[in-house]
Amino acid sequence: MSVQRLTALLAGAAAMISAMVTGPVLAQNQAPQPIQPMRFLLVDNDIDCPACRYIRAVGDIEDFTAAQFRDFVKAYRLEGQGLTVVFSSPGGDVIAGLRLGREIREQGFNTQVGFPQRLPRGGYTMRSGDCASACTFAFLGGVERYAEDDVIGVHRFYPGNLEPDNRVVLRPGDEAVAAMIKVYALDMGVDDTFIDMSLDVPPADMRYLSNDELRDYAVVNAEGPIPLVAQFLEADAKGSN
Repeated sequence: MSVQRLTALLAGAAAMISAMVTGPVLAQNQAPQPIQPMRFLLVDNDIDCPACRYIRAVGDIEDFTAAQFRDFVKAYRLEGQGLTVVFSSPGGDVIAGLRLGREIREQGFNTQVGFPQRLPRGGYTMRSGDCASACTFAFLGGVERYAEDDVIGVHRFYPGNLEPDNRVVLRPGDEAVAAMIKVYALDMGVDDTFIDMSLDVPPADMRYLSNDELRDYAVVNAEGPIPLVAQFLEADAKGSN
């Protein structure tokens, strides 16, 4: 093994150890992994959807993510445009997820899980994504929300400096966080039993919701994929002929 290769492996191991030891107090990742902070990208006239204009949100939600999103919106002057935030995230910090969701709601943006993908004969379809753990709370910030079954995942939050095993229980301080999450869910128009259900899922597990559950809990409130622009669904319909 070369010196360069050994150095790279050691650096990667050190980064993983650091992330597990110094991670956020209320991290919700399903398993310890190298931190990949959430990034935002304005997609405009993408090759897979030339008429589309939306915001991609990819990566782990961290303490600074909500502020970063606010700065992103201001930098691109996206206020009041009614855009859709399209998520692909394994989770992150619980409180940060709530903050990001409130920023999204304040902007009047929609949320969706899944990306447009060009069809061979023209038009578009939706490629599945994934939004789990803390990402679910950020997703709830959308005015209109859409996701398919088995892409929205929930479980009970746990301290970020511990392994996510099923023996972790809510600590006294965590009860206040659980109450905060319930208030947030109600503010976002979600059924209050949704949070009780998610808190019953062990930290080391992840429960993905079916279409029926998404609608019963009002996690999803849009009838179908949200038009990333008006022409999106028209292009999709033409491509299906």
